[in-house]
Amino acid sequence: IELKNGEVVKPNFGNGDVLIFMIGDGFKQWINPSLGVSFRATPHAMRMPKEASTRTWYGRMFLPPKNAFLVPQAQTFRELQADIGTSRHAGTACSDGLVISERSLQGCDAETEIYCWTQCRSALSCASDESTQCVRSLTGSEFVVCDPDIHDSRCAPTCIPNPDNETASSTGDLGNGFCNGFALSMYMAGFTGVGDPSEQCLIFLFPSAVLDSGLKYVFASFASILLGVLVEVTVYFRRKTTALADGREKKVKLILLYSAQVTLGYLAMLVAMTYSILLFFMIILGLTLGHSLLNLGATVTDHKDPCCGGVVEMDSKGK
Repeated sequence: IELKNGEVVKPNFGNGDVLIFMIGDGFKQWINPSLGVSFRATPHAMRMPKEASTRTWYGRMFLPPKNAFLVPQAQTFRELQADIGTSRHAGTACSDGLVISERSLQGCDAETEIYCWTQCRSALSCASDESTQCVRSLTGSEFVVCDPDIHDSRCAPTCIPNPDNETASSTGDLGNGFCNGFALSMYMAGFTGVGDPSEQCLIFLFPSAVLDSGLKYVFASFASILLGVLVEVTVYFRRKTTALADGREKKVKLILLYSAQVTLGYLAMLVAMTYSILLFFMIILGLTLGHSLLNLGATVTDHKDPCCGGVVEMDSKGK
């Protein structure tokens, strides 16, 4: 064990059975302040005898009650457990100077990898006053530290100045009250509403079209309706084109219209697959509106998806 003065010694247990109590760092951090005492957490290690090849060990952990209020953290033990591993409590119950490593929690190699964008990424060789962190670079030297579990391709391992370095320039929070500032192309937890400050901002088909305001969502909604209508427009013109006389012009038009319908249909499908409940219903509204105006009296086919709906039925002669 390590004594208070830093000396490492081997305790003498004698020849009989011995029961030893040592205070852990959790007790030091949580209980000492509550009791007004200063019991010391004992650094210790087990050194196997040279003649021994195995060691039997039994341990049992006793945790505080869920509703126990921890004075240093000013929260209950249940709340603290939920925060363990976050930057807020990265050092909780760890020895002095140590913190829980996010990369270790996720199974990454703590020496060569960093956990970023829900995966282990290779750490970079940084300068002595820098470290590899999962960040999203902004303009100049500005950056924002990413939650490693979010889906945002702009977050990547980057060498950034250590906190005590004067050149460090983190913006902290990118949220604007509408969404949290990080972008994703599809919500992973099912249908999601609009305007939740804790949710990521939705990408509308293209990386530059990040829906981070109500006005942008309005434009995306109208674009989704138009997209649905255009799918039905191509179905309408395909049907009209089949009535033309056979020839090269008819074949070219049918090929182009089919390509347009498939393209628009899959774009509509991608919008629906974002799991934005608003945009999903805007696509449905657009398809319904276009069908009601142009194709309500058309022959019903077995195709139900927007990419292939409205396929014209052919007879046995291919007409």
